[in-house]
Amino acid sequence: MRTAQTIAAQDAVQDAEEQTADSAQSTVENSVPLTGRAKQLACLKPWKPGQSGNPGGRPKNDVAAQIARAIFEQNPEMLYQAFGKALSAGNAYAFQVLSDRAFGKLTERSKLEVSGLDGLAAAIEKGRKRAAKLK
Repeated sequence: MRTAQTIAAQDAVQDAEEQTADSAQSTVENSVPLTGRAKQLACLKPWKPGQSGNPGGRPKNDVAAQIARAIFEQNPEMLYQAFGKALSAGNAYAFQVLSDRAFGKLTERSKLEVSGLDGLAAAIEKGRKRAAKLK
């Protein structure tokens, strides 16, 4: 059971821990420069509640895509030779990866033609009516 005394004792312990952490941090900042493992341990700081580890979020521009586009646009001869070598070695995947990165993946569109489904529209309409009655 939590009482006013236990809550006050916990608060006192937390205050003491914060003071020792602050004094340890100030001695680290004021002492000689740390190296190696000591420096790594001194720099460990946990995230505060509600703080993001990546406040800027994902970058809006993709640098790799810009580089890939520049390669395609500025060096067509070099690109032709390099991919010729890759294809002769049996690697057709290299061109796909670079082009997908530069211009995005292409969406494949196909047209479907079906014959012999004369009564399909009537059957769908009949099914919709039955479903509407069940509601």
